[in-house]
Amino acid sequence: MAGSSRIDNAMVPGRAEDEIDGYRRVLEAIATSDFDVVHNASLHPLPVTQRLNVPVLHALHTPPFPELLDAHEERLRLEDIPSTVSAVSATLAAQWTLIEATVIRNGIDLRAWSPLPVAEKHRTGAVWAGRIVPEKGLHLAIEAANAAGMELTIAGPVMDRRYFSDMVEHRLGGTVRWAGHLPTSKLKVIYSCAEVGLVTPMWDEPFGLVAAEMLACGLPVAGFDRGAIASIVSTDVGRLVKTEDTNALAAAIVEASLLDCRRCRHHATRHLSVDAMAQRYVDLYRRLMAAPTPDHASRWVAESRVDAE
Repeated sequence: MAGSSRIDNAMVPGRAEDEIDGYRRVLEAIATSDFDVVHNASLHPLPVTQRLNVPVLHALHTPPFPELLDAHEERLRLEDIPSTVSAVSATLAAQWTLIEATVIRNGIDLRAWSPLPVAEKHRTGAVWAGRIVPEKGLHLAIEAANAAGMELTIAGPVMDRRYFSDMVEHRLGGTVRWAGHLPTSKLKVIYSCAEVGLVTPMWDEPFGLVAAEMLACGLPVAGFDRGAIASIVSTDVGRLVKTEDTNALAAAIVEASLLDCRRCRHHATRHLSVDAMAQRYVDLYRRLMAAPTPDHASRWVAESRVDAE
């Protein structure tokens, strides 16, 4: 499924004009202030093409969609704009075929996502968490858990009511329960007490924070090998199978549930910490700040005011 067609990726109708006005005001403030570097993590094309008097890092965290791709192509034509690009995974960077991006993987707060003490753990089957929308593949996770003979706890908000009614709701009951939309504190407990976490993307997700959070809580992962998931879940902390193969996933669930929980936590600590991510960004900021920066600020402010009129 393309990122631009995802249900949970849509803009609220009628918000475009207010959003553009907001970006213009922010960009004018940047152009007339004394910042060292700007980190642009927005999905709007406007910040990508503006000549500012400050280095800019453009962070990619979605697949290409036409407006943002066009903006980056324009940025490349304007060679005097001091900027660089990062992507949250090598898989995502490869999707932006014309854009050279430094890969800086997302990180998680290992203090917030941590295992319960051993004495408090009572292993209770499998867990699946995320937005309940078609592209997350919850119905297939339920089928696989049933085939594996594993109880399944589901956590997450219903963001596609029709999908929930048609594909999920009638599967609830017995060994499958929906716990609703839970805060981190409660998810952490569920992850710590489960035997295996399920991650079942039906599209090429740019990263996969749920898998990282599960591993940080000492929970092995079984799931579909789509998008960047293989860069998060290695064979010593999980099992990945072909998308939509529920029989293979059922076998993976059983295998993953037997993996060492301590190794999962160690893997997350070594590869998925927010501190490591932050340090990589700081290193990139410093490289950007060392590059020469032309003076575009006064011209940008004048042009933006004319456009606004």
